[in-house]
Amino acid sequence: MKRFICYTALFLGLILLIDRLSGLCFDYLNSHAIGGDTANQYYVCKQTDEDILIFGSSRANHHYIPSIIEDSLDVSCYNCGIDGNGILLHYGRYRLITDRYTPKIIIYDLVTAFDISQNDNLKYLDQLKQYHDEAGIIDLFDDVSPMERYKLYSKLYQYNTKFIQMLSDNIRPQQLVIKGYKPIYKTMDYEPKAQEPGKKVLTVDSLKLKYLEKLIMDTQTKGIRLIFMISPNYKAKSSVEFDAAKEIIARYGLPLYDFYSDEEISFDKSFWGDSFHLNDEGAQTFTRKIIPILREYIK
Repeated sequence: MKRFICYTALFLGLILLIDRLSGLCFDYLNSHAIGGDTANQYYVCKQTDEDILIFGSSRANHHYIPSIIEDSLDVSCYNCGIDGNGILLHYGRYRLITDRYTPKIIIYDLVTAFDISQNDNLKYLDQLKQYHDEAGIIDLFDDVSPMERYKLYSKLYQYNTKFIQMLSDNIRPQQLVIKGYKPIYKTMDYEPKAQEPGKKVLTVDSLKLKYLEKLIMDTQTKGIRLIFMISPNYKAKSSVEFDAAKEIIARYGLPLYDFYSDEEISFDKSFWGDSFHLNDEGAQTFTRKIIPILREYIK
């Protein structure tokens, strides 16, 4: 029995040692990537110091070009958009960012799937696992899945979906990222199937709306100008699906600029890389369109 206990303790100690040593390796890869998503996401969480930050999903990182904003307004700008993510991730990143400095303006590009509707919320916290012990982050995990705080003691768990990407971005990054902007250099060569009327069902997620409201309240406390936008969608006819978020934004008197059905961009296929994302030409056109709006807030 005593031998069994000793072997068990030795085995557990070995697992813990492997986990800690792996964590040192992963932390190094995460903070020393030479490009790609790893370097971009580390910069967003730990190094941004720009005047204007852009939050949102892939529609944010494909639709807003920081260099155009910088050249037009003589301010610094970085695109913090990340594929397949919304308010739950961005609230956590907002906490990490404002722990270091206070940006002047945050542009938030809304998407119903990631900011309003109900789905698997735990997946949105994947990029925050390695920062779980920083101010305010563990509260997010507790709200989504309380058991996560125990799993997060493991460094292997924190990085279990990121190792290949980190390794690649430390050797030869594949993704072109320009101040967080990811250009699409192709033009959509098909016609998407039209959504049947009444077929789309939206179930509002109260947790997402809770954190949307927390972001609004916190930016007001810190004196950060928060501007909401809905960027163009291909052949969109109405943005009624955003009503739950619009109601909260209106309650706090914040600006929301709705380009979802923009006549110039939404119905011109030459501006689209696919049915959800603008190509580089479309992103240039859209970014220039919002410059007069941003200029007023810079003043």
